[in-house]
Amino acid sequence: MTTNRNNLDNLYTLANQDDLAGLQWYAEHQTWIQETAGRLDLPFEHLAAAVAILSPGVPWSKLCERLEGWVTTGQGMPGYQANLRKARQALAGDLSVVRGPKVQAFYANLCGDYSQVTVDRWAYRAWLGELGAVIPSGKHIQNHYKKIAADYQEAAAAVGLLPAHYQAVVWNVARRLAGEVV
Repeated sequence: MTTNRNNLDNLYTLANQDDLAGLQWYAEHQTWIQETAGRLDLPFEHLAAAVAILSPGVPWSKLCERLEGWVTTGQGMPGYQANLRKARQALAGDLSVVRGPKVQAFYANLCGDYSQVTVDRWAYRAWLGELGAVIPSGKHIQNHYKKIAADYQEAAAAVGLLPAHYQAVVWNVARRLAGEVV
């Protein structure tokens, strides 16, 4: 077992009841996307794609808080300009813009495929065992994505969880231990 895999196991063992809410995170947010898509008269898959595309660099709470307004007015969503453009394309039905390992995995997870692992900055920090690590760029994570995802999948299997659920629990633990609001 690698040191990085041990880091994940160690964090998982520190999960408290609040952290274990990660087991339901994707199901709860699928419901939120479904309800929001209904209010906006959009297909679920299009809105889920837009959410996944918008997620890099945008705090989840801000994305949730501002999504409907941004879809209807085009205003108020923080994020990378390229991602804002791609999210608009996804809303219009062009799902070919769902690219990159993190965005593709997050989209799959939001659509109910829990076999994939969303590796964002927090998932990467947890894998490193350095919760305060400054991550230079998403490209840095992409260079190690397959190994990180494989370690999460292996760790999840060892405790009888689906990979996305395991990742969500570890994500909660890592943020809590780092003093971030989960």
